[in-house]
Amino acid sequence: MNTMATPINYPGRMGPQYPHQQIQTPTRVPAQGAIHVQQNRRGPGPMVTHQQSGHQPMSQAQMQQQVAQARALELEQAKRRARKPTDKTISSAIEEIAPLTTSYNDIRGMERRLDAAIMRKRLDVQDSVAKSTKNHRVFRLFISNTAFNQPWQGTASLDETSFDFSTDLVPSFRMKIEGRLLDLEDGSSLSESAPENPEAEGSKAAADAGKDPKKEESKIPKKLSQIFKSIRVEILRSNMDPGFGENSVAEWQRPPPPAPAKPGAAASAPPAEFDGFEFERKLEVSAPCTIQLVRDEQPERFQLSPELQSILDTTEDSRAGIMLGIWEYAYLNGLQDRDERRNITCDEKLKKAFKMDRIQVPQIPELISPHLKPIEPITIKYMIKVDTASTSPIIHDIIITEDEPLRLRMLKVINSQMTSPLHRNLSMEDDNIAVLVQAINHSKAKRDFWTSLGMDPAAFIQQWVSSQKRDLEVILGEKGVDGEESRRAGFYQRDAVAQNAYLLLHGRDQAGMR
Repeated sequence: MNTMATPINYPGRMGPQYPHQQIQTPTRVPAQGAIHVQQNRRGPGPMVTHQQSGHQPMSQAQMQQQVAQARALELEQAKRRARKPTDKTISSAIEEIAPLTTSYNDIRGMERRLDAAIMRKRLDVQDSVAKSTKNHRVFRLFISNTAFNQPWQGTASLDETSFDFSTDLVPSFRMKIEGRLLDLEDGSSLSESAPENPEAEGSKAAADAGKDPKKEESKIPKKLSQIFKSIRVEILRSNMDPGFGENSVAEWQRPPPPAPAKPGAAASAPPAEFDGFEFERKLEVSAPCTIQLVRDEQPERFQLSPELQSILDTTEDSRAGIMLGIWEYAYLNGLQDRDERRNITCDEKLKKAFKMDRIQVPQIPELISPHLKPIEPITIKYMIKVDTASTSPIIHDIIITEDEPLRLRMLKVINSQMTSPLHRNLSMEDDNIAVLVQAINHSKAKRDFWTSLGMDPAAFIQQWVSSQKRDLEVILGEKGVDGEESRRAGFYQRDAVAQNAYLLLHGRDQAGMR
């Protein structure tokens, strides 16, 4: 029977202490007014009629009405988008009236140059983020154990005149497994000693309490429960041990992530992370144990076959890394087809791995599957000693891979730019500027109209009438419209004029929506 280990956290450095809690299965309590059925009742349950159900199926007419309403709403939104002004350019003719227009145009030019620089930088960042850069770091593991209630520890309480030298105490031991991710800057300071004084670390954390938590958050190293997803300890008891074959396994597994919360419900808290755990077992004779640690790789990494190892020059990698490595190998060795770059001519190493003369890039995910195996757990041998009260920690260094910290920060910047409040405010200001520029251009057109009318009314009216006559000819599709007749109101009240005007305007609206 496996027993759950107790997670431990060190105050001050790795966070608060979280005691282990067993998961309780909730019991269903019948609601008030519900139908109660006895436990020994057999047969079908109570029938539920359609009147008790709150859901009523919709008729065909109601469904068609909903579809029509959705289409009408979509059409109205498209019309609003078509009418929404987007031009923020002020005509150069307005500079004579408003001298500040020159400053506005200069700012617009500066804004365009800034947008171009930001876009270039954004593309560079996206290109850098697309490249999977990994750092190799050292995770230091400390393993120790203490013995208690051993026969040699209880001799002081025995009666020298009695022939019974047994005690009621159960010989046991307590094993502790702790882990620390060594810092890149001062890894030597952590490599000298194990975490034996949590109080001193707590005082150090209290002194750093005044620092900005957002800046210090990125400096907090990963904990043990974040590096590994399962830890298993198997004790190889001796035949001389009274507890031989009993409770010889201790195992911890990361719980699955909580299910997404329903709308309106509070989200469940994720499981607490810890940087070490300990457990107790019965043991009277020193015995060896095997510790197996399974790494948590995101994305999942696999162990490669010898054929792939000779191609990629690595023993393990993710699927995306393997795909990229094979493509780079084909590119650097000139194995790609000149006409179709997706076709790769196999050399001796690729033929040995895939048993084919030519392969295509879309076939690679299927071809590499037989060459991948799950990564074997890290196995550590440890001797549990119960002939001493405590043992000094045994240190094991494990090489792990993690993403480049700068890459994670760049990902956050890219993902947060389009959803940040600042971006939304800038979009709103751009819309407001477009509306103001449209109003300025309309005012300029009105001013030109009345200025031209005031300078030479007769010539302006004649020119305006001739312009309207040309527009009328376009609408009616006719040529040679009588100018004297077109000046009368009755000419425009004909049905043909109204119909042609409607068709012309409707066609412009459809073109604008497209």
